[in-house]
This record gives sequence, structure tokens and C-alpha cells, in this order.
Amino acid sequence: MLIFTAIGCSSSRSYKNKLVPSTSNKTSKNPYGYYIELSTKSSVISGEYIAFTTDSVYIMTLTKLEVTGIEEIVYFNLVLTQTKTRNYAIATGISVIPSLIGAMVNPDYVTEFLTVSLITGLAGCLATLIESGRKGQILSYPDDIKTVEKSAKYARFPKGFPVGFDPADLNPPRNQ
Repeated sequence: MLIFTAIGCSSSRSYKNKLVPSTSNKTSKNPYGYYIELSTKSSVISGEYIAFTTDSVYIMTLTKLEVTGIEEIVYFNLVLTQTKTRNYAIATGISVIPSLIGAMVNPDYVTEFLTVSLITGLAGCLATLIESGRKGQILSYPDDIKTVEKSAKYARFPKGFPVGFDPADLNPPRNQ
């Protein structure tokens, strides 16, 4: 259980988790652009999808605003939803509690309670591990999205930057 908690503590993972809603029901309420992993001919850029213009894609990484020309894009993935890994880990922890309480309350049957707790914990850990290997809902260019222009609806500014707005005013997220 501690392993799963420790994995989720890095600043890049927490930034991604902030951008990617847990379910498709929450996607319409997402105040940010979706998480994008973009590959160019020379690098890989990941972060919040800020905007699309006629010639560039704007991505906010952990350190700065990256501007990539459309002609440089090889492919990208838009991560629309997360997996339920955290929910499985929490459910596993909660399901072990009754057996542990039973072992403390009735010491005569401690081995039976701990055996049930072990079996439940192992099954839950296996389910959590399987879920962590899955991917949430992802759209890819050029596979799912045929043109870069169609990806604009997933950006923070889907219709481009507002009049008078300078993208340089955007600040990278603070380390959490």
C-alpha cells in the first residue's frame, strides 16, 4: 500500500493527475487543458495542452511554456481519463481492516483472521497492479485524430488565445 502512495508523490505525476480527470463524467468540468504527450522529430514534450494556432501547439510543461510548430509533430497522445488504480488500492486497504480488527478482538483465532487478511490483501494488490498497467482513455494523432486542428477542443483555450492575451504570461505549475 505504501508503494502505491509513494509512486503517486512525484511532482510530474501529481501534475499529470491534476490535469487528467478520473472519469469521463468529470471531463466536462476539467478547468485545464488535457494532458498531452507530444513527440517531435527531436524531442518528447509532455504537459498541459494550452492552445492550438494555425502553425503551432502550446504546451505547459513543469518548467516553461513550450511552442512546437505543427510541421515538427510526429505524433501525440491526449490523455483524457485516468485509471482506477488509487480506488483499488484504497479498497484493498479498507477490506483488510475487518480481519485485522477481528484478530485483535479475538486472539484465539488470530491465524484465521490474518489468513483471511493476507488473502484479501494479496487479491487486492493483484487487482491494483493489473489496473495500474491499464491506460485511461487516450486519443492519438494521427490514429484517432486525423488532423492536429481537431485536437484543439481538448486545449485549455480551444478557440485560440483571447484577444490581447499574451501566452508568455502563463506560469508553469508550482512544485507540489
